[in-house]
Amino acid sequence: MADVANRYPQNVAGLFYVDDQCIDCDLCRETAPANFTREDDGGHTYVLKQPETPELGLIIRSTTQKKMPRIAKQIFAKTDKK
Repeated sequence: MADVANRYPQNVAGLFYVDDQCIDCDLCRETAPANFTREDDGGHTYVLKQPETPELGLIIRSTTQKKMPRIAKQIFAKTDKK
């Protein structure tokens, strides 16, 4: 399960983040290359920039839910209540 306590320190602050459960599959970098990048030394992806529009946020959210539905559901259930 995604856990904010395990998020990579390179992530910028905000709703979206990558934690140590990432398998570095490249899907997020392909979907939103301006928002995600790879830390080659550590071998993982992180959030370089939070989405600037609601539309881009929905695209990223949709992609995440398709790739990892259980994890995404838990993340967004917490944030949707705010």
